[in-house]
Amino acid sequence: MFRPLAPILALACFSGAVAAATAPPNFARERLVPWCIVPFDSAERPPEERALMLKELGLTRCAYDWRAEHVDQFEAEIAAYAKHGIEFTAFWGEHEKAFELFQLHGLRPQIWKTCPSPDAPNQEARVEAAAEALWPLAKRCADDGFPLGLYNHGGWGGEPENLVAVCRRLRERGCPGAGIVYNFHHAHGRIDTFAEDLALMEGLLLCVNLNGMNAGAQPKILDIGKGEHEAAMLRALVDSGYTGDIGIIDHLPAEDSRVVLERNLAGLEEVLAAPRPFPQNRVRHWYRDQARRYLASESPPPAVLPAFPGLDGGGWGHWGQNPEADNFDHRLNEVDLGTVVSGFVSHFGSQTPKGVVFAAADLTVLLDPVEGRIVDSWR
Repeated sequence: MFRPLAPILALACFSGAVAAATAPPNFARERLVPWCIVPFDSAERPPEERALMLKELGLTRCAYDWRAEHVDQFEAEIAAYAKHGIEFTAFWGEHEKAFELFQLHGLRPQIWKTCPSPDAPNQEARVEAAAEALWPLAKRCADDGFPLGLYNHGGWGGEPENLVAVCRRLRERGCPGAGIVYNFHHAHGRIDTFAEDLALMEGLLLCVNLNGMNAGAQPKILDIGKGEHEAAMLRALVDSGYTGDIGIIDHLPAEDSRVVLERNLAGLEEVLAAPRPFPQNRVRHWYRDQARRYLASESPPPAVLPAFPGLDGGGWGHWGQNPEADNFDHRLNEVDLGTVVSGFVSHFGSQTPKGVVFAAADLTVLLDPVEGRIVDSWR
C-alpha cells in the first residue's frame, strides 16, 4: 500500500462536534494527586485531619509540600496516610529527616525538585551545569529507588525542551528514574505549544498538575473549568495517550484546601464530560507538523502514527478528518489503495484541495486536476 510520510494527506470530511470521550483511568478521582494542600491550607489542618479530608473527598493519594514548621510533623503525616489509606505519592524537595523516615517505613515517593536555571555561555553548558547541580540528589534517588521529578518553576529550567535535555543527561549519568513534573500554573507562556510540548516530553512525564488557564496568567491560580484554555490542553493531554499521574492543586493560601479541591474536582469532571469541538481547520497542520517531528527524530516512526485528537488514527491509521465516533468499521483499512490517492493535500507549505497523488518507484507526483497540471513532486 502506498503510504507517503510527507506530505500528509487529509481527506476533506466535516463534522460539527466530537462526542465526549470516556476519561482515561488516570483521571479517575482515586488516581488524582492533590498538591499544594499543606502550607497553602487556610485551615492549617494537622496530618490526621488532612488525611481524613482526602479520604472523605474520595482521594487516595497526596503529593506532600511543606515548610520548616512542618518538619516535626513528617512522621505523623506518614502515619495518618497509612491509617486512612492515602498513598504518599510525592515529596517536595529534600530533607534528611524525610529520607530517614522513607527508609524506615519502606516508602519510595517521587521526589519533586525545581530544575535550576544556571548561568552558562551556551545551551550545552547550561544543561551540563543543571545536571551537575542536581546530581547529588539524583544519585541518591537512583541508589535508593526514588523517582526524581524535575519540576517546571519558571526560568530556563521551566521550559520543556530544557527539562527534557536535563532529564536525559541525568539518565545518561545513571539516574534512570529521572522524569518531569509539569505544572499548568507555571506554563502560561506555553499554552499555544502544549500539544507539541507533550510530544517532546513523551516518555518522561511523571505527573501533570492541572490549573485553570487564561492567557498572561490572569490570574495565575484558577479553578479548572474557569479558564479559556485548560479544556483544549486537557483534550491534548488525553489524546496524547498519557497514562501518568494527574495532579489537582490548592495553592490559594487564603482559602480552605477542601473547598478549593472540591471546586477543582467538579471543574475537572465538567471539562472531561463536555462535548469536544472538532478542529477541522487545524487538522492538516497537525498532521504535517507530526510528520516533520518524526522525520527529524533519530528514532524510527511507529507503524501507526498517533491519532489527531478525536480522529481515527491511533488504532486504525489516518483516514482524514472523520471523527472516530462516526466510524463503525475498518473496511477502508483492508482496501489496497494502490499507487494513487486523491484528496486534500498539504505539501511543503502549499495546499491542493483536490489533489491526485501518483507514486512510481521512489518518485511521487502531485496533480491538480482543476488546473490540469503537475504542481509538485518529491522522492
